[in-house]
Amino acid sequence: MANEMDATSGLLHTFLASCPEMLFIAGIDGAVLHASGALRQALGAGIAHGDSLTALVHAEDRADFAAAWVRLKEQTEPVQFDVRLMDAQGAYRRLTCNASRAPEGGTIHGSLRQADADGKRDPAEPSLKERLLDGLADSLQVVIWAIDTEGTVIYHDGKGLDAAGLARGALLGKNLLELYPEKDRIILRGALAGAMAHDHNTAHGVHWESWVVPVLNGRDEVDAVLGFSLDVSAVKRTQEELRARLSQIEKQQEVIRKLSTPIIEVWNGVLTLPMIGVVDSVRTAEVMDALLARITENKPISRSSI
Repeated sequence: MANEMDATSGLLHTFLASCPEMLFIAGIDGAVLHASGALRQALGAGIAHGDSLTALVHAEDRADFAAAWVRLKEQTEPVQFDVRLMDAQGAYRRLTCNASRAPEGGTIHGSLRQADADGKRDPAEPSLKERLLDGLADSLQVVIWAIDTEGTVIYHDGKGLDAAGLARGALLGKNLLELYPEKDRIILRGALAGAMAHDHNTAHGVHWESWVVPVLNGRDEVDAVLGFSLDVSAVKRTQEELRARLSQIEKQQEVIRKLSTPIIEVWNGVLTLPMIGVVDSVRTAEVMDALLARITENKPISRSSI
């Protein structure tokens, strides 16, 4: 029995080493277990045994890749999708992946080939959606991010990261459900359950206004969660400065009111209120309130005059 297993293992090794197609066997978690010689030649050291395929995926394709991998784990039917993978030279190649889960459920078997072989579009040329997303991420003070169904960050980009002191892609592979406070985790768990959310919070020294959107597949199941966080620190500072100025103005107005209608105790028990200017209903009410308060403070008072 052991000899048969060794022979089978040897045949598999020989087949993969000499196969001209880009083939792989991966674990359910995406770790590469076996790769053909052609695939190792194309992708280089990044496809070594035990490495994760996700690490080779272009940041902008990780949400789609994660969604496709979820489908692979949930069904045995083949799944085909396009993905950009880093090759041996460090450049990204657009490849078509055709894969399926093994019947026993423990591994994913797949093949890769060059996408768009008909020449309709240069594989290296980004699509319109990609260019639009890049335009948003590169031009606005925003952070665009996405997590998979486990909470792991699969996309992390945007000009707003500069203000937070973070590099683009700094949170890739990290779990947001473990990084941030319970208030934020409640929103993320709600989005993973299918609920959209709009929130304000402070993180990394920056005030953010965020929209959190569940991404659904064809079966109306959540495949990922997309987040769009806008840096509103400047607006927050302006609001705080405005509140401080309004508070200062109110204090100044209170001082002016007291100066415009001073209550003077000319002798024991006798108060006088010099009145200058127009006395309207508002000012009369203020005067009466101030006078009553002063009388209360100076009890007992025999008489008063205005």
